[in-house]
Amino acid sequence: MLIKDCDEQLAALLQALRRKAPVPAVEAQLLLNRTLNWLTFGLNVLARGERIRALELLWLDSRQSAAPRLSAGRPHLVLAHPSRLAEQRLPAALLERYHRLTGSLDQLEDTYAEALSRTEGLAGALGLLLPEQLWDELRQMERDTRFRSQTKRPDI
Repeated sequence: MLIKDCDEQLAALLQALRRKAPVPAVEAQLLLNRTLNWLTFGLNVLARGERIRALELLWLDSRQSAAPRLSAGRPHLVLAHPSRLAEQRLPAALLERYHRLTGSLDQLEDTYAEALSRTEGLAGALGLLLPEQLWDELRQMERDTRFRSQTKRPDI
């Protein structure tokens, strides 16, 4: 598609976008806080045995596809469509980690454990605050959920 920019207003806007600073720490902290809220919600739902809903909650907002862009130093790709062209824009190691977050219903405990691990790593890499008590509770919920799933007897 060709676009004609006679008065160069579009060019000026594109230049401004190019110069745009990375996502400020406040924005990154807000993204982390939303992620923690959704992980808390999802782990509680998973603990109740609602596996389909727990899988759905893991992807309800775009936090899990936005996080790799922050950790890859590409925060400007977070705001619009975080999953757009991810295969071309993200390093192979991040794509592999993202793949581990797209588990199926029978792998939800592993998927949530990976989401927690990735969230912790991203928070550390960006110097963001992880509320200690909430983080400890999330990790305990993840361990409890994993234990319950391993000790649950198969339905007959």
